[in-house]
Amino acid sequence: MTGGRRRPEDYEPPRFAPPILPPFSEDEKATQSALGRFKRAMAFRRNVSRALRSLRISFAQWRTLEAAWRLIRQTDEPVSHLDVARDMELDESSLSRLMWSLSRRGLVDHDLDGRSLAYRVRVTKAGQRLIEAASRIVADRAAGR
Repeated sequence: MTGGRRRPEDYEPPRFAPPILPPFSEDEKATQSALGRFKRAMAFRRNVSRALRSLRISFAQWRTLEAAWRLIRQTDEPVSHLDVARDMELDESSLSRLMWSLSRRGLVDHDLDGRSLAYRVRVTKAGQRLIEAASRIVADRAAGR
């Protein structure tokens, strides 16, 4: 048998010293700071996504609807898919899928422009009501409520 537990002072000291690490460089500090901001943004998105479930809308759908509505208000006319995609920094095919899902729910109307070159988007009354409700939810989450 071993004779029981040994006291910490009975152990041999380590045979090698732990390595002395150099201080973080400015690039490493900047990287850690950027990763911290990214983690906070992802946490915010998860929190908002959970809250938006009560409205039966995803975070991506809400962002698309909000961007279209904001651009329409700025220009006072329907906007193209391309305008919304550029505003969101999203590829057109992803935006198109989102617009079609919003259209099926009656939140946007979109049809080809007069020359049949691009889809023009209008937010419906139901879409406007959903934006108002979602804006309250997002503002509450941003304020930490």
